[in-house]
Amino acid sequence: MPISPVSSHNGLGYVDASGCLRTRCEWTDECGEDEVCILGWAFGECVGAVSSCSDELFGETCSCIIGAICDAAYCAAIAELPFELSEVTQGPAGYARWVGGCSRDGYPITTLTLGLDEPTCTSQASGPSLEITFPGTLPEFRNQGDQKVFGEEVEAPLVEARFDADGNGLPDDGPVTGGVLRLRGPSTGRYEFVHAGRLVFGQYSEITPCPSSTPCE
Repeated sequence: MPISPVSSHNGLGYVDASGCLRTRCEWTDECGEDEVCILGWAFGECVGAVSSCSDELFGETCSCIIGAICDAAYCAAIAELPFELSEVTQGPAGYARWVGGCSRDGYPITTLTLGLDEPTCTSQASGPSLEITFPGTLPEFRNQGDQKVFGEEVEAPLVEARFDADGNGLPDDGPVTGGVLRLRGPSTGRYEFVHAGRLVFGQYSEITPCPSSTPCE
């Protein structure tokens, strides 16, 4: 029995194009073939968790009770997404670091580097690496489950470096459409984001906060 109203389907929510309830998820590898895990809030859409559904008294549909917190992610068919997604790509692993800085316009920024060889502020990447620059100061990542949700409609970062050391992979001249960075334990985490028609996913061993390279006055 389809969920009412079917018009709530927008490719990012809890209902698919047929009016059926989607599967809750945290990451894409929990979803089926030709599906990805989409956190609606990363794309500017408040999507709450479905707590229960029941048949309506009259009609051939059912209604659901939805939570008010915009933190639910669901498995969505790639063909139903409101944006083009042509590829799912594994990103770099290894250590990560945050480095604070200042933009050309004088605003605080923070650069996240993934794929480092060691958990230090001076470590280099001998293999694939990735840098993403966010507006704002260094975030606090201390507890399991802490996360940073980002995207064009939330907090728009830019990919500042190419995907691998050979200059192949992601273009570095466009915004990240949407994504999430989350701690899984005291020193491990995962990330997923959409950029230039690709879903990039990976994990990191530890995030090291580092002093600002060019502090804003």
